[in-house]
Amino acid sequence: MANDLVSVVIPYYNHKDYIEELLISIQKQTYKNIETILINDGSTDGSERLLESLKATYKFHFISTTNKGVCSTINRGLRLSKGKYIMLIGSDDAIVEGKIKDQVEILANNPYDAVGGGMTLMAKDSTRLRYLRPRKVGILTFDDVLFNNPVYAPSMMFRASCFKTYGFYDPSNPIDDYSMLLNMTYKGARIANFDKNWAYYRISDQDYLKKAKWYFEGIMATLEKYEKDPRVHKAKNYHRYLYLVRRAIFLGIKDRKAFGLLLQNKECLMVRIFRYSSLILIALLPRLIRTNLGKMIVYKSGFLITLTNLLRF
Repeated sequence: MANDLVSVVIPYYNHKDYIEELLISIQKQTYKNIETILINDGSTDGSERLLESLKATYKFHFISTTNKGVCSTINRGLRLSKGKYIMLIGSDDAIVEGKIKDQVEILANNPYDAVGGGMTLMAKDSTRLRYLRPRKVGILTFDDVLFNNPVYAPSMMFRASCFKTYGFYDPSNPIDDYSMLLNMTYKGARIANFDKNWAYYRISDQDYLKKAKWYFEGIMATLEKYEKDPRVHKAKNYHRYLYLVRRAIFLGIKDRKAFGLLLQNKECLMVRIFRYSSLILIALLPRLIRTNLGKMIVYKSGFLITLTNLLRF
């Protein structure tokens, strides 16, 4: 089995309640040739002292900076890393014990630039909820990422060389994984998904719509870079509609003025009428039904993922 160095880069921000769980999961890896680089991106929760105290126990390189955003923080970690393979992981997530061993073996024996897989959802209190299978298993294309990013970021591992080939993360875009995966697949990167449980992803329903708005705006900004590709107009229509569906579910009919965003969609009138009518119907559903639909969204229901895939006109 290969014994090449793996660099684990942790962009850290305000996760003092969760970071030790991640560090323990790295320490427990069956693969041992690992360097861990933790960069504190200007946290405001007073976690600096905690991180300093954990450094010796979990043997990570610790850097603390002013807040520069997740992409700039990741890029700094990439420049500092020495490994042949790179794993990027959010500071509130964790990894499965055999993840690094599995992925090094796959990358050592296959011509992939990166691999990803499934993950288990966990609650704020670290209760394991359910396994989330990748939306697509196998080699991923630009189209796959364009409409419904099928790669779960905490589950991934990259060859270090692919960042030299395809470039670093875009510091102007807050959506780190979507923007990078689009860039890589557009340029022909070979990224493969496996139906393997490799990570634990923490979910929260706090400020869900605020996060949804931030994510939607980041996606639209990313897609501007591919404006000349005819597939991008369809993707913009799709993402705009999905964002409005979320708003209709969480806010109901009081948010109907926002549905006017559909006027920006470049699609036939009948499709826009259907979309607008469906938003009104969703917004008029009883609060109890919308509440349950909201929970399905937050907890990444497979049913809703399948349903939204059917809405790609």
